[in-house]
Amino acid sequence: MKKLYSIIMIVCFLFAATPALAKTPELMINDQFIETDVAPQIINSRVLVPLRVISESLGAFVDWEKSTQTVTITDQNNVLKLKLNNKTSYINGIPNQMDVPPQMMANRTMVPLRFISEQLGATVNWQGNEKRVIIERVQNNHQDQDDDADGSGSVNRELTDISLVETEDQAVIEISVKQGTNNVFELKNPDRIVFDLANTAQRVGADPTIESQFLDAIKLGVHPGDVTRVVLQLKDRTTTGYQANQLEDKLMITLTKREPAPPEEGYTNKVVNSQSNLIVIDPGHGGKDVGAIGASGRWEKTVNLAISQKLKNTLEDRGFSVVMTREEDAAFLSLDERAQLANRLNPLCFISIHANAAANSGVSGLETYAFYGSDKTLADLIHRAILTKTHQVDRKVKEAGFYVIKHTKMPSVLVETGFISNPQEDQFLFEDSNQMLIAEAIAEAVVQFKKLYHK
Repeated sequence: MKKLYSIIMIVCFLFAATPALAKTPELMINDQFIETDVAPQIINSRVLVPLRVISESLGAFVDWEKSTQTVTITDQNNVLKLKLNNKTSYINGIPNQMDVPPQMMANRTMVPLRFISEQLGATVNWQGNEKRVIIERVQNNHQDQDDDADGSGSVNRELTDISLVETEDQAVIEISVKQGTNNVFELKNPDRIVFDLANTAQRVGADPTIESQFLDAIKLGVHPGDVTRVVLQLKDRTTTGYQANQLEDKLMITLTKREPAPPEEGYTNKVVNSQSNLIVIDPGHGGKDVGAIGASGRWEKTVNLAISQKLKNTLEDRGFSVVMTREEDAAFLSLDERAQLANRLNPLCFISIHANAAANSGVSGLETYAFYGSDKTLADLIHRAILTKTHQVDRKVKEAGFYVIKHTKMPSVLVETGFISNPQEDQFLFEDSNQMLIAEAIAEAVVQFKKLYHK
């Protein structure tokens, strides 16, 4: 089977100081001129083009994350992450420096062709007289001789339509494409189910407009090697199950509501001591237990304590009394000691401060946890307050069985303030000003929580 690789071409111009060279370069892809609503821009001898040129014309799959202003560009072998106005990019998790960072121009995200092209193994044809960039698709010269023995091309099916039908309990996405090879996998941040349809031409056009209790969006992309990608962006993967069945001429995907996890043994019914003005803060880990190790080599226990100390001061400024499970870096307490301390004091609430980590250094965002089946009012208030101040990726309020929120009798939350395995978020969390933003947000949420039970 012939494999076509979409090639993103490099553009590197050495300009002499003549007025003629100031002309905006033209883009030509597969013998067709590409019109863009914002013209390609030359900055420091590098050409920047609108992000949509890559997604619509050059065959790479592109994801834009507005909250972190991060662009993710994917081909069959590489994942590139670029951030607006930041010269540091990540290629398969490894940091690299660019000459020119992505920039916002005329409300469009402009990205550097040269850098992206180099990482995706591209070449370029620059017509100097016409000031024109020639971008082409080329065949893979290493194709198997047995491929396409029947003489047919590699594209032997088409995606012609997508529809969504939804009831209270399920959603059915009907993708009009005949039988063939479908590669299905999941991505995080945000939660997505991805269907790569091999040997498929994309004939639908624009992403479908939907309203759904299960989905935030359905996105379409063209991937190198004649792959059409269908992405289902889920509202909440933890509560959504799915099943996919390929019929003769349709791919049927059914989304259903998962049954909630049964409550574990523990204090599901958290009792609010509305007369108390005491808050217990639990800086996660400590002493010999360093917690996760961040991208910079710093320890989770350090940032947990720093945020907790700021939170203590901020709560006291608002008239609360505060007890910390540990006040210093060297202190080590077992999980049971932390929970029992809180239960003896019977405070208004218990707040455990942590930082997250993941094998994928690109994962980032805020998670807030309540115990299975317990009231999530405090968790919701804290989560929304932090997001309002920090604008981090929203990884939602979730339920879990962490020991300290399972074995405490009062309203309890565990806040994963961000991923120190992510280089940018690691730097973010270790900055005093950002720690203060998180502390102030939690304190404001505690004030709101107290008002709900004030008599």
